Amino acid sequence: MEKEKILVYDGSFNGFLTSVFIAFDQKINVVNIQRRNEGQKGLFTDTQTILTQVPKAKRVWNGISRRSNHAMKNIYFAFLGETAGIEQLLFSYIKKLVAKDSPNYSDSIEGMAYKINHLANMVSKRKSQMEAFMQFNVSLDGIHYNLTKPEFNLLPLVSKHFRSNFGDRQWLIYDIKRS
Repeated sequence: MEKEKILVYDGSFNGFLTSVFIAFDQKINVVNIQRRNEGQKGLFTDTQTILTQVPKAKRVWNGISRRSNHAMKNIYFAFLGETAGIEQLLFSYIKKLVAKDSPNYSDSIEGMAYKINHLANMVSKRKSQMEAFMQFNVSLDGIHYNLTKPEFNLLPLVSKHFRSNFGDRQWLIYDIKRS
């Protein structure tokens, strides 16, 4: 029997997807997937550090996209929710999504899908609020800026909105919580 492993990645979404790829490719019995700065070693488990590899991450992302576009959005938004243990939940969900043709598919995936969808909806709601209500200060050199500390990692989601709506001026949004 293969020893259980904890996969430790850099905290990026591509790093998480690379972890999923390596777990599938090497048929690793994954106990947990953790960000590098939050990692805890298990008593009877090995840890394996995963280096982000964008081509491998893209293969996983493309595999998910072939299954469901709705799942893609929910997985990304839930990941940005940064809830404790979200990586393991998303990993289990992706495993079930890939094994869509197996028996008991719908029974086992519904609970996970509900949790992921709920978190994704919370992140989406906060994203909309940030886009609608963000107010900028103006620095002495004319740069519009906002220092924010959002509950979720929203900057990857709102940057497109601000680039398209405020492209005529210089602006800066700084997430204090995530530097």
